[in-house]
Amino acid sequence: MTMNLTSIVAGTAAALLLYWGSLGVPWKLRSWTGETPIEKSYERTQNIMKWVGIPCVFISASCQAVIAIFGPN
Repeated sequence: MTMNLTSIVAGTAAALLLYWGSLGVPWKLRSWTGETPIEKSYERTQNIMKWVGIPCVFISASCQAVIAIFGPN
């Protein structure tokens, strides 16, 4: 039960974080003069989302593997 819940939460978090982390900087936040602090902050946040989402994928997959191997038959 706990492994199933962990897998669901980690999988959902991974999907959302990796999706939001893959989006580009919106056009209304971009400037013609180069990178602004707002653009850098937005890209930094997206990078953090990617680095949190990737371990969530492995946590979800490992929980599913444990459930499949050691679960009740």
